[in-house]
Amino acid sequence: MFTDKLIKSLQPRDKAYRVFENESDIGFGIQVFKNSMSFFIQYKSPVTEERRFMKLGKYPDTSLKLARDHCRTARQLIDDGLDPQIEREKTCQQENDALKAARIQTEIENATGTVTQLFEYYVAYLKDEGKRAHKDVEQLFERDIKSAIGHRTSQGT
Repeated sequence: MFTDKLIKSLQPRDKAYRVFENESDIGFGIQVFKNSMSFFIQYKSPVTEERRFMKLGKYPDTSLKLARDHCRTARQLIDDGLDPQIEREKTCQQENDALKAARIQTEIENATGTVTQLFEYYVAYLKDEGKRAHKDVEQLFERDIKSAIGHRTSQGT
């Protein structure tokens, strides 16, 4: 069973190599590179029937306990007939989609003017067109509308 002491004793070689833990966490291992080490799980994908490796985190940034927890979570997905890498990609895509939607919403809110800005634009348009009604619209807005809803955007805030 892996321990921090055992992992720290692993020495880099000319080529990267893998060490598997032959205990309860099937497929759990660590890959030793020249300048780093990474935890992984090796498994047979229930979706594609191919042997796959999934990185669980770099050591020591990812603790042995956390890597083992990631391994067990992945193993549970495999036991449920799911490929953990595909599920990870789906989760990342959903998170990216949510961030994109939030960014778009923020851009819309930032680009949306207030009622006051809309009336100012409309009055300027009327003036440019030479319409005398611009004075009436401006007075009406100042008297009846500005204090009540002038600060609002089309989003209703």
